[in-house]
Amino acid sequence: MAIAGRVAIVPKGNWNNETIYKKLDAVSYAYNLYIAKKESINIEPTDTEYWMLALENVSAELIENLQNEVSNIKDGTIKVGDADTLDGLDSKDFRPSKCKELSSGTSILDYVLDDNNIPNLSNLAFRIFNSSTSPTSGDNDYIYDVYKLTNSFIRIVAYDMLTNNIYVIKRNDTWSSWRNIFNANLIDGLPLTDLFRRYDLNQINIDNTTGCWSTDVSVNDGSKGTLPPDVAWCSVRQYVSQGEHFFAQIGQDFNHAKLFYRNRYLPTGTWSEWKFVGDGGNAKTLNGLGSELFFRKYQHPTGTSANKAVQTGIHTCVGWTGIPSEAASTDTQGTIITINYNELGGTIGTSNLWLKQQFISPHGSGTWTRYVYTTVADAWRKDANETVINRLAHTNFFNYVQNTNLNTLLTTGCYQLGSSSYAKLSLNFPLEGVGGFLKVECQGNVRTQTYYAFAGKSNFVRVFYRHYFKNAETGEVYWSDWDEKIGVDNVSNPNLLDNPDFKINQRGLSVYTASAQYTVDRWLHNTVDGFRVYPQTDGGINLNATLVPDGTAKATLLQYIENYTKLLGKTVTISCKLKDLSTVYTKEVVIPTSAGSTKALNISYSQNNLDIFLYYNGSNRLSFNIRINVVDLYKTIIFEWVKLELGSCPTPFVPPNPALELLKCQRYYETNGTPICGITFYGNAFQGSQFRVQKRLIPTINVTANIVGEEANLPISEIGYPSDKGFTFVLSGRDLPTSCPIYYYYIADAEIY
Repeated sequence: MAIAGRVAIVPKGNWNNETIYKKLDAVSYAYNLYIAKKESINIEPTDTEYWMLALENVSAELIENLQNEVSNIKDGTIKVGDADTLDGLDSKDFRPSKCKELSSGTSILDYVLDDNNIPNLSNLAFRIFNSSTSPTSGDNDYIYDVYKLTNSFIRIVAYDMLTNNIYVIKRNDTWSSWRNIFNANLIDGLPLTDLFRRYDLNQINIDNTTGCWSTDVSVNDGSKGTLPPDVAWCSVRQYVSQGEHFFAQIGQDFNHAKLFYRNRYLPTGTWSEWKFVGDGGNAKTLNGLGSELFFRKYQHPTGTSANKAVQTGIHTCVGWTGIPSEAASTDTQGTIITINYNELGGTIGTSNLWLKQQFISPHGSGTWTRYVYTTVADAWRKDANETVINRLAHTNFFNYVQNTNLNTLLTTGCYQLGSSSYAKLSLNFPLEGVGGFLKVECQGNVRTQTYYAFAGKSNFVRVFYRHYFKNAETGEVYWSDWDEKIGVDNVSNPNLLDNPDFKINQRGLSVYTASAQYTVDRWLHNTVDGFRVYPQTDGGINLNATLVPDGTAKATLLQYIENYTKLLGKTVTISCKLKDLSTVYTKEVVIPTSAGSTKALNISYSQNNLDIFLYYNGSNRLSFNIRINVVDLYKTIIFEWVKLELGSCPTPFVPPNPALELLKCQRYYETNGTPICGITFYGNAFQGSQFRVQKRLIPTINVTANIVGEEANLPISEIGYPSDKGFTFVLSGRDLPTSCPIYYYYIADAEIY
């Protein structure tokens, strides 16, 4: 730092020609006061280069007094005055040496937020006895050191004058909690037990020290625990599971850059042997994958049978046995690629195996393939010449057969077939008048024919199987009958309707007459008065409109379809069967995407006329409707079943499992059916019930109850806490004795209205 030099006036009395005067020296000369501008000797004060006239025509006494005043100011015996600022700063801009004492009980947190108390960019200290927001409760006495940037950013350090503790709190828009920083229980929010501790050299015994830690060990005499073998200097890290159930240690050999591992169970358990990680140990996984997921390579001893190469991978041998004869005639070397379906071991021909083998000759003579299933192995079959295959047209892969007796078609391959009216009987086709293609496969003396007939709808294929057996001794040939495996008669799509055969009738009535009310489960009476619905004892439903006025009135039974949104715009098929008729009525339709109906199926039966159609209201309802168009005659129709399925092809109706169908219906409506014995908890409340099936929403619940031995029903005032899973209690309008046995029934209605 630079030295400023002389900065104050120095009185020197009367001027003398022998005195050396320096800058700011003050002298009297000829009743005038002069101040030196620079150093001089024997230069009179009248010389303006060296001197400055300060006062003119003053007495010697006044000059002496002025010189004395300057000396007193210099010595600090005279008060100069009170300046407004010091270097541009007000006194409030300086931290006072004494902290301010606030009233007992004052909230330090509220006090610092007041800008009148503490302005922004301040650092002030306060003493408060028993502050309402102090770090500790009870009697307390703190000095608070406040650092305030703005009201959003504040830090306070609290010095406990009664104990040896220091606390800190900060505000980032909101206050944090006080934290003891002098004797912390947490480090960065974590207890000491959660920290990974570092011990000094040979400080602990690595066999019996719990917790997670790291240490260096150089003593290999057992006094500090068991080190890895042949290690002089070692770093050991220990990891422990929560609850100290499982321990693992990793040891790093400094001298040989080796890594070791061992583990144990419980602190009282025994450590496993140290294992060198890099010694070729047999890991369970590699990069999370088991060995079965890798394509492995096996080198077999000379003379190994190909029947032994059963594991998935590449197998090599210089002297294979059991390989294709053509390849063996050239050289018994070669590679076998095996794909094993379930990775079962064993030997081909004796073990239950499912695999494929491909033999590759090193002499470029081709490749051979065989398949193994159970204990049966195909013969080796030479693979096709790829260059030839690539030159063939697509049609060359199929042989076109017209008017060929299929009993004579024994060569492996695929054949395009043309059929005629006489082909079924005369040429042993499974169908007449339907073309398709035939696949012929060979396995020893057995030939299998599979016939794919494109019959009916294009999205259905009927597959027929039959087998050819040849007696090896007599040469006699036998063909089995055609067996239809897949077809419209034995495949059924799911039914999108609930209770499609009308057998579930939880409400239990024999006739339903009320309009806008449900009848058998999931089917809503939605029409004019006079329309009656009769459930049939053996299933089915009788729709009776005999009491409905003649003319234009219509009688309707409908079902609302839940979760219908993904069905809008889809092609579906409607089917139904009436009682005593063998005919199944069916119609393909597209579900509407805007408000309006799709007239699907119109049936005229015994002078009755009815429509089955889908109706979408454009917002929240899709319904399946059965409507009798009322005329002057019969007006009675009995349905056995109805079906709604995805796709354009009707498939057979499969009667639903009654137990499963009941559960589906109970999603919408449930009654307990049999009395349940409840126990009074207190006063007028008794227990509720859990539904058998979770409802689609919180249902409307109705409860009927009576005390055992009484015929009159209890007055029910409230059902408590209903949900889609049940209700917890029922309040009765009558006080009940403790442990009073009660029978009660409930009905839970979550139907779509």
